[in-house]
Amino acid sequence: MINFMKAILDANIIISDFRLTSPDSKILLEAAKNKNIELFIPEIVLDEIFNKFTERLLDAKSKIDKEKNIIKKLTNLDLIDEFSLDQIENIAQEYKKYIIKIFDDNNVKILNYPSVTHKEIVQKAIKKLKPFNSSEKGYRDSLIWENVKDLMPNLGTNIANPEVIFVTNNKKDFCENENDLHRELITEIKDAELDLDSIKVINSLNEFSRDIVQLFFIQATSFKSRLEAGEIEGFNLEYFILLNIKKELENNEISDIDSIPYRYEDATVRYIENVKNVKINDVRKMNASEYHLDLTCYAEMTIDFYVDKYDYYSNDEITFDVEDLDWNDYVIWASKLINPELKISIIIDNNLNLISIQID
Repeated sequence: MINFMKAILDANIIISDFRLTSPDSKILLEAAKNKNIELFIPEIVLDEIFNKFTERLLDAKSKIDKEKNIIKKLTNLDLIDEFSLDQIENIAQEYKKYIIKIFDDNNVKILNYPSVTHKEIVQKAIKKLKPFNSSEKGYRDSLIWENVKDLMPNLGTNIANPEVIFVTNNKKDFCENENDLHRELITEIKDAELDLDSIKVINSLNEFSRDIVQLFFIQATSFKSRLEAGEIEGFNLEYFILLNIKKELENNEISDIDSIPYRYEDATVRYIENVKNVKINDVRKMNASEYHLDLTCYAEMTIDFYVDKYDYYSNDEITFDVEDLDWNDYVIWASKLINPELKISIIIDNNLNLISIQID
């Protein structure tokens, strides 16, 4: 049940900034490096940008050669060729190494070509289904779309939305308008029983870097809503809290916990019966894989403690059970069933594992 925020880039996004040196590119890479997001590049996108990089160099060389010929005709000067095909090949190879190193250094994951069959793609082309257009162009876009779908969760299995951010400027083939998926792609998602709400289309890195904080907030809100509604399959929040406060409190001394008001000497929790009325006060998404939750709940627990014999015998109102009147010469062993409201702070990961817990 993985729920990292995943970003997948189309080729046009990288082609607009081949060396990924713009502020928006650096923000994206830093987010991936710090594991605030998972960043994916389809292998077909890599092939496309490498090819386009070489094409741009060849186009530039063609323009240079044309202008040099004009100068030669006008002046009879024989200009030296300083931009050869061999140089272009070497620059292209260096560029490949440069990009791969950037991806390695920033935790960027390469998605292999999808396993979809040629027959399935051809059928979409014949029917002119998106991302194919009326001229049946769109084979590479269809493969990228398959990579996008592979990242999407099945309906009902994810814990928060949006989960997949598809960054593409190809609105014509993927979108109905600016950011809304084309209705044919929506139908495809529903037919595959994937979660339509898990995907969001963004048209530029600038938009992504501007909205990432808001996207984290939306995910946190979605996670909180699903927890409260009990919509996460196989997960019961009250039982989860019960198990973990048992591990944290049972047989342990509790004098430092403000939520438990009993202040007898060496008070410990013997057993926690249950928890009720779990209330989620706040949820924050810390990074790509962890959420911070502030909770309150009532915990029915039996605590053990010691009471000074003098205090016991001089007190007319006894509100606890006596376990051993002669524990030693000075104190008695007592117990009490209490139901305090606990203030709990937890960090939970996307697999719904507890990372950290604090009971105040």
